Amino acid sequence: MFYSVIEGNGRRVISSDLIYENSKYSVNWADLEEKLATPSVRMTVFCNPHNPIGYAWSEEEVKRIAELCAKHQVFLISDEIHGDLVLTDEDITPAFTVDWDAKNWVVSLISPSKTFNLAALHAACAIIPNQDLRARAEESFFLAGIGEPNLLAIPAAIAAYEEGHDWLRELKQVLRDNFAYAREFLAKEVPEVKVLDSNASYLAWVDISALGMNAEDFCKYLREKTGLIISAGNGYRGNGHEFVRINLACPKELVIDGMQRLKQGVLNLNN
Repeated sequence: MFYSVIEGNGRRVISSDLIYENSKYSVNWADLEEKLATPSVRMTVFCNPHNPIGYAWSEEEVKRIAELCAKHQVFLISDEIHGDLVLTDEDITPAFTVDWDAKNWVVSLISPSKTFNLAALHAACAIIPNQDLRARAEESFFLAGIGEPNLLAIPAAIAAYEEGHDWLRELKQVLRDNFAYAREFLAKEVPEVKVLDSNASYLAWVDISALGMNAEDFCKYLREKTGLIISAGNGYRGNGHEFVRINLACPKELVIDGMQRLKQGVLNLNN
């Protein structure tokens, strides 16, 4: 989505790819600062928790990124749409909570869409501490025709945030159980396929590099041979062609069925 929106608006993407080592991702700090120092770079898009890897960045990481953006006078757009889905006891650090000098360059984007399954209502908001920047953004929102939510969006968002705590607590436990099952099943039954450790979201980021097959081809094969529909990671670029994304926000029996189909697909592939 980030790539297509940026490029669709006639802009050029300069990507600072994460480092992938020992089944973990980390920021390439030297590369990031080099890219931020590029004169043509005016804005950076940051995802926290990260989609697709499902990682909620630490307070130190968020602060460092915000400070680098402020240092080079680059606006930081922080997509925090999965922020309510952290599965550990810690919360995310919203970008708008950093030190004031850095905060002047920050826009945090939030929505109940992912957490409460309200995407169809198009309910979202931008938190912009800098008043001048907020005024410019508000004008742009109305010019783009997205400044007036539909009739149900606002009351639904308020209801979700004010009355959805118990439901969300139960949802998180379901997700923890589903992630644990998927990791344990694949580690035992399909060791060529690995669910990466994550601490947020309901989307499993699964390493299939050991299969030696492009993710798009693998997903097409699974759909045709087993009926299992999962997403290829190619659209995320970087090393996404070696990963698939699996939605675990579903009843346990569907996760069990999906893992069995995935196992059968890999077994048939190896034979």
